[in-house]
Amino acid sequence: MLFNIFGTFFVKIIADLLMKIMADTTRTQIVKLAAQQFKQYGIRSVSIDDLCRMLNMSKKTFYLYFRQKEDLIVAVLELIDNCISAYMTEKLSGKSALECVRIFVDSMNELKDIQNQPPFIYDLRKYYPDIKNKHDAQINDIVREHISNHLKKGIAEGIYRDDLDIEACASYVTLVNQSWVYEAFNPQYITKERLLKFITNSLIRSIMTEKGLEEVRSRMKSEK
Repeated sequence: MLFNIFGTFFVKIIADLLMKIMADTTRTQIVKLAAQQFKQYGIRSVSIDDLCRMLNMSKKTFYLYFRQKEDLIVAVLELIDNCISAYMTEKLSGKSALECVRIFVDSMNELKDIQNQPPFIYDLRKYYPDIKNKHDAQINDIVREHISNHLKKGIAEGIYRDDLDIEACASYVTLVNQSWVYEAFNPQYITKERLLKFITNSLIRSIMTEKGLEEVRSRMKSEK
């Protein structure tokens, strides 16, 4: 899963992580610096020696916190996942179901607009597939939980059908938010933009009540 929610917010989150790096514990300093360096140069191009030199730290001290580079990669992913979860919670907090739909569509548009893979994600996929696969499952759980909560809110507001299979719908939305879905299609026959529009429209029409659809139409008219 290259550019799901994780890929979409990766670049945005790294800058925020570095703002107070010197006030953090030693372990957190290592993780945040590694996140910044991995993002800029990729995992393979950043060595433990590089990180220790930048932190003015001995390798002996480094190994008190991480047995190997793979453990550090996992820690970086955990940090980013926590930031993504917090970001999504803040972004969706207090929003109506319809407002959440708009946020979701906007995030999907960000997804399709990303053209180049950050070196970190490329290296993760190519050189650390086991870590990547485990992380994919974890980030999917984060996304699925947020979507499930959103669907429950929409049902309570009368926007979504009350007979909606929440678990199945949340799993479907999580699936279509993964970049390989779009990479599987030849752009000569259908563009990502066209496919995304079709998926979004089909999903909205299949899960919304008449009340929900009418509110969507009304908002679309007011935005023209």
